[in-house]
Parts: sequence; C-alpha cells; structure tokens
Amino acid sequence: MNKKFSILAGLMVLAMSSMLAFGQTTTATKTTVVTNPDGTYSVIEYPVDKDVVVNLVPGASIPGRGTVHVRRSANGTHVMFDMTGVPADVTNYYAYAVDPSGAATFLGPITFNGGIAKTEFDTTLDKFMVVLSPNHGLTTIDPTTAVIFRSDVPSGYTIVPRRVVGDTKAVAVATTGGSGYEAPILNVPSFGDKTRELKIKFSGDLQ
Repeated sequence: MNKKFSILAGLMVLAMSSMLAFGQTTTATKTTVVTNPDGTYSVIEYPVDKDVVVNLVPGASIPGRGTVHVRRSANGTHVMFDMTGVPADVTNYYAYAVDPSGAATFLGPITFNGGIAKTEFDTTLDKFMVVLSPNHGLTTIDPTTAVIFRSDVPSGYTIVPRRVVGDTKAVAVATTGGSGYEAPILNVPSFGDKTRELKIKFSGDLQ
C-alpha cells in the first residue's frame, strides 16, 4: 500500500508541476509610490481625537511663519491657523485643504493685521495638506499654482500617496494584468480572473 501511495502521489506532483510550468500565464501586480523630494506634496491622514501641530513652510521668497493645529473628530476636522511675521502690506490669503487627488477645498480667507492672523475653519476631509494662496476660487493645486505657504509633514507621519495618474513626482502607480491561466491537464479551460477552489476526492488506496 505504501508503494502504491508513493507512486500515485508522485504522479500527482508531476502533473501539478507540469500544469504550473506550461499552463500558467500570470501577470503580477506592482505598486510604486514616489513622493516629491522638494516637499511640495505633503498630504497626511489625521488621526481621530488627537491634536496635530503642522508647520507652514513658505512656498515663495516671503518672510513669515505659521502653524496649523488640526483636530479630527467623528463630526469632522477642525483647523486653526496661527500666522505671524507676514509682510505688513498683506491683507489676506486664501486657505485650502488639498486631498490626495490634488482637489482643493476652500476653507476660507485668512485676514492679516500687521502681519499677524489667527482664524479657524472646519472641513469634512481627513486626508489633506494645507496651502495658502493669494488667489481665490482654486479647485486644484499643481506645480504652477501660486502658493505662499504649504503644510509640512509632522514627525512620525507618512505621506499619503497621490491618486493622480501621470504625476511622476508623487503618484501611486499600479499596473495589473490578467490573472487567468489554463489547466489543460485537469480539463479546465481557464480559471478566469477570479479565485477558484478546486476540490479533489480521493478513492482507493489514497482515500
């Protein structure tokens, strides 16, 4: 019985090996994430019920500094701006929350008085970066957009990959192919693109 079992088991292993060697045509899925080395893309996901302090980095040759206090809750995200040292002739900038696709959600205007400004906004977003622009009515943010300040990535947080296809600076690129393969030895023309379960009922000495 042991000899028969060994022979049959060997034949099954040989058959399965042949199927994998000659009948399988698969394409693996590969995802590559590349982030902007210059820091122009800094979308992060904000945790629930935790205060996160984000520094604002000047995007142009302009003095001033600022921080954003972000607190996300089950009801939305609260954003508090604290700006100082901005040129005295600046009257206002416009604040936007930019999601991973590059879409800009208008938070509101930030009004300065003597180079200082403090204001608060609410948004429903949980993954975003913050930008300040002199332009009102922006719907997207790209490298050509006039940006005065943008949020930095706080220590301990990871940038959320962009969802924009074609942006080679910061994009998650996924390439997929057909996962079906043929198994002629089992008289199965193709498994298709979905997972299949193959059941084998043993009889005789293999039972």
